[in-house]
Amino acid sequence: MSAESRKPRRKSPHPALDLNQDRYMRHCDREGCPEEGVCKAPKSRENLREYYWFCKAHAREYNARWDFFADMTQDEIYAFERDSRTWHRPTWKIGTIFQGEGNLEDRMGIFDDLDGFGPRFTHPGSPTPGRSAYSAEDMQQLGILGLDETARMDDIRRAYKKLVKKYHPDVNGGGKETEEIFKRIINAYHHFTSKQTGKQA
Repeated sequence: MSAESRKPRRKSPHPALDLNQDRYMRHCDREGCPEEGVCKAPKSRENLREYYWFCKAHAREYNARWDFFADMTQDEIYAFERDSRTWHRPTWKIGTIFQGEGNLEDRMGIFDDLDGFGPRFTHPGSPTPGRSAYSAEDMQQLGILGLDETARMDDIRRAYKKLVKKYHPDVNGGGKETEEIFKRIINAYHHFTSKQTGKQA
C-alpha cells in the first residue's frame, strides 16, 4: 500500500459551512453604490424598526446627517425627553387613581368568571382593585343611597330616582322622619353631581 493511499481522505465541508461558496449579498441602499450593505440605519423617527442597509462609507455619511429631533419645536423636544424617562408610557401621580380612557379588551375572557370583578377593569374610569376611588365623605354619601365603592354615576342616578320616589313627602304624608331622609338623599345626589360638574368645567 502506497503512502499516498494511507493518507486520511479529506471530507468535503457541509454546503452550509462552505465559506467559499457564493452567498447572497445585500447591496447598499445608496443609489448607484455597488458595495455590500452591512450597516443598518433607521428610516425615520417614526419608523425606527424599519432600516436602510448601507456600506460603511454611506452609513457614516447617513449618520452624520441624521437628526432625530428635526422639525420638532423646543417644547416638543423637552416633552419627548421627559416622556422618555418612563419609556413613553402613561403615568400618574403617586396616591392618585388612574382613570383610563376606553375599555380594556378582554379578548380571552380572563375576567369573565370573577363574580363582577371583571367589569371594574373593563369599565372606563373604574377604580383600581383593592382600593376605593372614593373619599371617606363619598363613601358616607354612597351609604345614604344604599351603594358601595363599586358604584358608578349611572348607579348613583338610578338609586337616587328610586329613593326619591319612595321617600317623597307627598307620598309619605309629610312625616318629619321621611322628610329628613328625603333631604339627605337629595344632598347625597348633589354631592356627586357637583363633583362631576367640577370635572367637566
